[in-house]
Parts: sequence; structure tokens; C-alpha cells
Amino acid sequence: MALATLSGTAALAEKVAAPVVHTFERGEECAVYYNSGMPGGNPFGNMQMLQRLNDGKISQQIVVGDGTRTEEMAIVFDCEQNRGVWFSDVLPPELGMIGRSTDRFERLMGTIRGTPNIDLSELGNTVRREFGARQSGTLHSRTFAVNGFDFDLSCSCYLH
Repeated sequence: MALATLSGTAALAEKVAAPVVHTFERGEECAVYYNSGMPGGNPFGNMQMLQRLNDGKISQQIVVGDGTRTEEMAIVFDCEQNRGVWFSDVLPPELGMIGRSTDRFERLMGTIRGTPNIDLSELGNTVRREFGARQSGTLHSRTFAVNGFDFDLSCSCYLH
């Protein structure tokens, strides 16, 4: 399987050695969960919260962490054109691990949820303005890696 790299210079897009995966699980609605159990931390990655938008588009959220920090990422992907936009935010320690988001992340996700006919070019401009080049970018493939964990949007696109 060929994996795309995320366009942009975010920490998520940096080349990272693939962690040794101790557990891999699939969940409902194309969710995937990785746990590597590496020494010095507990790196994990998961993709969940599939949302079907209009015109062949989907959104999904990815959360990755290493035991000391957690980063939340959203992808809006056009399954028919095989292109998408991503943005991410590092969660401050007071938000804990999974299930909480920063205010700006939630604000943009609310816009996406409330605008099912969202235009990817317009969204790309918004995420660059809100999150900057280090925490946003584009996708040109259904498969990609984040912090060494491989993700594939094919299942999500199939369910759309």
C-alpha cells in the first residue's frame, strides 16, 4: 500500500519511525485504534467519528499521542476527487486525553458539521488562516501516515 504524506509542515506530517504496534482494532463506522506500548510513553493513534457530508465528502477525526501530549486532527475528504483538507491542534494537559477539544478546533468542526456542502478550497483557506501552515494542509490520497501510524479513508468513502 502506498502512503501519501500530508502536505504542510505540521508535527503530524514530519517523518517519524513507525511505532511497534501491540494492538490494532477496528471499530464501527470505519474506526481504527492503534496502541504501540513503546517504552517511555504509550504512543497511540485512532481514527473515528465518521460524518457523511454531501457531494461525496466525509469528515473524520484522528487523535495521536505519546503519553505526554495529545494532538487532535480533523480531515474533510472528497471521496470522488480523492483530495482533502486537514487541520490539527495540540491539546493542553488540562483537557486530558481523548474526548475534549480546543475551542478553535470545536468552532471549525461545528462549521463543518453545519455546512454539509462545504467547499474544500474555501475550507483550505480557513484552516490556513485559523491554524497556520504547521497545523494544516492538504491530502491527495485516501492513505496517509500520522506519527508513524497508517490510516486509510477507503472504508469511510465506501460507507458514504
